[in-house]
Amino acid sequence: MIVAEIQSVVMLLVGLLFTTMAARRRAQLPEEEDVALLKLGHDFNNARCLLNSEVAILLEHRKERDRETEMKPMFIKTLDYVEKFSRYKNKSNVNEIREMLEKFELKSYEIASLANLAPESVEEAVSLIPSLQSYSNDELQEVINSLTSFKRFE
Repeated sequence: MIVAEIQSVVMLLVGLLFTTMAARRRAQLPEEEDVALLKLGHDFNNARCLLNSEVAILLEHRKERDRETEMKPMFIKTLDYVEKFSRYKNKSNVNEIREMLEKFELKSYEIASLANLAPESVEEAVSLIPSLQSYSNDELQEVINSLTSFKRFE
């Protein structure tokens, strides 16, 4: 009888141990990423997303600063890419676009995505950037109209 009681205590303790270990493993698992909910992962929690145009400006500045140094192939490919897909070419326009989009109280990811993708309709914007579903169609149309009018003057 004592052996049976000891076995049940041992089984209980083993069960508690496995439950505790499983809970610790779950606590250490990274949060699941979901761009539609703006869950971009731990590395991006406090990061500021950049427009392709901002990246192009930064890389051009570095290229000018380090003229004497040979640029690595990945640097050159990245610079070529952001220059090709930059919608806004001069620094003052890039700053104006960011400031204009920040007035709409969008998240950093949404600002960069809208400026980089330049959707032409609310439906296109929401299909490309699912987190925009939390805004009304009127708000999104105002953002798109502002982007479109700015693009005309570029």
